Amino acid sequence: MKNKNSKGITLVALVITIILLLIIAGISIVELAEKGLFEKTKLAKEKQNNAQNKENQILQEYENSVESTESVSSNRENEKSYFLKVYKDDVLCEDIPSKDEGYIPNEITCTNGAKTSFDTNNWKLTISEITTKNVVCTMKFIFVGNNQTNLNQTNLKSFSADDSWDGCIPKNAIDGSMQDGRYRNWYGGTKLLIEYNKLSLITHMAVYTTNNWGNSFSNATIYYSQDDSLTLQSNLNEFKSINLKTESKQFLEQVIQAKRIMLVKEETGAVYEFECYGTFSK
Repeated sequence: MKNKNSKGITLVALVITIILLLIIAGISIVELAEKGLFEKTKLAKEKQNNAQNKENQILQEYENSVESTESVSSNRENEKSYFLKVYKDDVLCEDIPSKDEGYIPNEITCTNGAKTSFDTNNWKLTISEITTKNVVCTMKFIFVGNNQTNLNQTNLKSFSADDSWDGCIPKNAIDGSMQDGRYRNWYGGTKLLIEYNKLSLITHMAVYTTNNWGNSFSNATIYYSQDDSLTLQSNLNEFKSINLKTESKQFLEQVIQAKRIMLVKEETGAVYEFECYGTFSK
């Protein structure tokens, strides 16, 4: 009898225990539901998913940015560009001086075979034949002020030619008063030497043919020196020179310093005018 009662009591106790546990669990679930724990868990899960999505989006944008940067870098490597350095009286500056500041271009150079030209009328720089991005162009400006003068009128000392027969080199052949014809322009000989009183900074110089008697227009070469060493008998290979065409009146863009200038033409009979502007020390 004792064994049967013990088993019965044990079974009843087990059932009661289960019922109590169920009641406690139910109460706990109700309390958790009332406190919003399930909702908070759901929100936390959503936040985690949103954060993951945001992270994935940022990573994708970064990858796209890297690809875009690599593409731009690649394109830039293929671009043909140059770097410009500008000097005013040997002082590095940020930009080209304006036309009315009194500066003129004295020297323009570029590396890697690039070519340059500067239009002084429109004050515009042109760089051509750029074959690589590693091109450095240097422009040097010097100050001459805004009071330039006709040097052949204000600073002229003398002029002579290798053949001065029959008055073929009157002063108006070089002072800018163009008058085509005999005794008006230089046409005798092939060398015309011009000497100035003082060393001059020549900013604009033009040599042009006014009459070649029906022949094709000839070219000319200008030689110059900063002292008295240049003469009609000089070995011209020892002096600096500028080659130029004479078909029309075009001022040279090159700036030089000279006390003596020699104009050498190809044909004896060609009629020439020579104009020269700049400044000289007082």
